[in-house]
Amino acid sequence: MDKHSYDDHNDYSGKPKPSGCGTVFFIIVLLYLAYYFISNGGIIKKQEPAYNTVDNSAAQHYKSYYDGSLGSCGDLKGKVLIVSVFISDKNTSWDTANKADQEMINKTLRDIKSAAAYLKEQAAIYGSNVDFIYDWSAYPELKYSAQFKSVDMVTAEGTYYNTQSTWIKRNIDIQGLKDKFSADHVLFINFFDTALSNPVHCWSLGASSFPEGSKDTYYIELINLFCRFENYVTMPSVYAHEMLHAFGAHDLYYASSQIPQSYVDNLNRTGSQDIMFTVTSSDEITNYVSPLDAYYIGIAPAPEEVSYWKLSASEH
Repeated sequence: MDKHSYDDHNDYSGKPKPSGCGTVFFIIVLLYLAYYFISNGGIIKKQEPAYNTVDNSAAQHYKSYYDGSLGSCGDLKGKVLIVSVFISDKNTSWDTANKADQEMINKTLRDIKSAAAYLKEQAAIYGSNVDFIYDWSAYPELKYSAQFKSVDMVTAEGTYYNTQSTWIKRNIDIQGLKDKFSADHVLFINFFDTALSNPVHCWSLGASSFPEGSKDTYYIELINLFCRFENYVTMPSVYAHEMLHAFGAHDLYYASSQIPQSYVDNLNRTGSQDIMFTVTSSDEITNYVSPLDAYYIGIAPAPEEVSYWKLSASEH
């Protein structure tokens, strides 16, 4: 191309004029954009994500019927979240690479399932509908590990409650879990890989264990579940017994400020199978939740024995 031909494609300002080829290309681009615009309903759509997302907007606005006045567990109805925390302390530890430890971890999930099914069935007898959400194999956010290597936590009731509840508050988004699962209650079960020689029994502690005025401090309802004790591998009936404590049930196998010795003697005399009085040593739970237990966990009216034996009133 000579200089004259080149100059014909420029104006006096030095800006290039559109050539014939350029005009055709420009028209093609406009036609393509017009086609794309029309075929997409008049707008250019955003690219969809390559994965499915769950709309939790309804759950975020869920309001529990329970006001929390009796701790993280109230009456035994509605939806109950069970969060499992596997604790390693000074003398016990969990090693998921160890086959025996992993088998015990899996057993805890099966035993929670058994206890939850039993409590749902028993609650229904008193007209209460309760659902438990606990399966950390399906919902990993319901399973945690904690390390307390400087202390021996396998001790009598309540010794390290503040330490454990503080860890829970700092490491678990309680309200977030309640919102996600539309739950009314949250129960925390701390598991310890204890030996058969362990003499310490499992225990439950929370707001219902303390007098009025201190319940905010003890809002977290937790169970310390020792997987072996007194030559027993802990049974599903023990899980259910301890879970009932979180909702307000009292031990009935010894005298206390709530339960007089005369009532304990009566249960012994009659061979009671009340789960708050005795537990079965097999994997099947054959005990029952009595009308008294149902009263204490807020799903039944007071039975006559409350006044007859001068038992304490329910907190519900």
